[in-house]
Amino acid sequence: MKGNLFYMWSFFLLLMSLILYILGIDFLLNMKKLMFEMELLSYYINSISINIYIDWVSLLFSSVVLWISSMIMCYSNSYMMNFSNYMKKRFLFLMILFIFSMMVVIYMFNTMAGLILGWDGLGLSSYCLVIFYQNYQSLNSGMITIMVNRMGDIAIIMILSMMMIMNNCTMNVKYLNNMQLILILIAAFTKSAQIPFSPWLLKAMAAPTPVSALVHSSTLVTAGMYILIRYNDFYYNSSYLSFMFFIGSLTMFSASLLANIEVDIKKIIALSTLSQLGLMLMILSMGNKDLAYFHLLTHAMFKSVLFMCAGTFIHNMKGNQDIRYYGSMFHSLPITSMIFIGATFSLCGFPFLSGFYSKDLILEMLYMSKYNILSFIMLNLSMCMTCSYSIRLTSMILFSTINWSPSINIKETSIMYMPMILLFLQSIFFGYLMMKYFMTPINSYIIVLKWYMKMLIIYLMFFSLGLFKVFKYINYLPKFILKLNKYFLFLDLWYNASMMKFLSYTSGCFEIYIDKITTILIQMYHYKLLSFKLKYKLFMHTIFNGLIMFLLLVILIYCL
Repeated sequence: MKGNLFYMWSFFLLLMSLILYILGIDFLLNMKKLMFEMELLSYYINSISINIYIDWVSLLFSSVVLWISSMIMCYSNSYMMNFSNYMKKRFLFLMILFIFSMMVVIYMFNTMAGLILGWDGLGLSSYCLVIFYQNYQSLNSGMITIMVNRMGDIAIIMILSMMMIMNNCTMNVKYLNNMQLILILIAAFTKSAQIPFSPWLLKAMAAPTPVSALVHSSTLVTAGMYILIRYNDFYYNSSYLSFMFFIGSLTMFSASLLANIEVDIKKIIALSTLSQLGLMLMILSMGNKDLAYFHLLTHAMFKSVLFMCAGTFIHNMKGNQDIRYYGSMFHSLPITSMIFIGATFSLCGFPFLSGFYSKDLILEMLYMSKYNILSFIMLNLSMCMTCSYSIRLTSMILFSTINWSPSINIKETSIMYMPMILLFLQSIFFGYLMMKYFMTPINSYIIVLKWYMKMLIIYLMFFSLGLFKVFKYINYLPKFILKLNKYFLFLDLWYNASMMKFLSYTSGCFEIYIDKITTILIQMYHYKLLSFKLKYKLFMHTIFNGLIMFLLLVILIYCL
């Protein structure tokens, strides 16, 4: 590419990130807020306008997004080395469109016209990036991604229609009713992949690894959490908070459990993202939006590093993503391995890394809450399994015996690991600096816990070592996996496509009904869509199994 557009855009995004970071500090220290309003369309008494709302929350978050995007652009130059110039230009254009859509969501969240522009832009650009490789697997993954995300888009369109009836297109609290609050929740849950809208998150791993690093760190999945953080006051002291806590705990527990039996490196890291999103939703349901925002920023730093390290491993293993074929990467890729270990420790909440300052405070706040013993057990088990799959992932990739072919030439390039080093330094110091100097509402929290409750967090890290021994060899036992798939319906919701052919008998009638509808659609449009029929049937089956699992757990909790 002439002039190397990847480096040019990387420098531009880095410059914009520094400018927004300085402005964010100034707005935070002086408590400034700006709003720009522009009318797009006026029809009699109806009008559609967009507002650009600028405060320290939007400035700091956009600064983090652009900083990560800048490093990923630099990283992509080496990752996309073997592609043609046309493919590189298409990839670069889609990435820029993706980042721009996220900026629209960040700054125009308080008007439905601006929000739907960024919301649809994220969905469309993510679909184009998921099907970037143009094969049947990518097409299947892109279809599921766009179908689930369109549910949230429809919810936003419905809110826009309701507000047009009331001659208002702004998200003002006095104009929101219960139906609109529910639609906002649905839209946020679809974007952040909460249960039962989680299948698309793993399917989105068909995209190139730089896209996964951007999607799962600071853009697509965080857009739903950002909207809930912005409008958390609407749900304060309402009946929706208990429902949000339940969905968050269920998402965190299920994702942590499945990450311990997954063998795809990108899917394991994606499930860790899902578990952290569930943790953010839990603390958000308690009204601590500042703490949820703090964890959103720290999580973006170390999660982008994890995906970039995973991309380096996959790139050197010639596209193989199964961690059972990895091993002894610490000797072959020492710099990448050190960065990967540090980012994994930050994910576990190791003391004095970025993840520690947010996760430790979240756990202490949750320990002080008044929820039941079942929620307490699910929270602690989820945290144990988070440490367990992190240790399992690190040991199987870096320190196990060599399982790859000796003919594979593994080497590190400075173009790939230099952006990772810069992001890794941020993942070390970012949490401490943000908590000490900028997140003033968090410093005012008063934690009152007994000694054994305070030490419980340390005990959980050691208990997770026992879970690691249990899950270490679980993927080499296919009979055990089949039994889990038989008795736990929610494993069909996320597990890989080879396991999904073992359909449970519970959804037989539902499959026949979906089969008839799909056949009618095929006959109506006269397309040769036999593959689409199978994909749509599989998608509806997973959604149905997720709903069954959701209803069973609701009944169980109310019985207890």
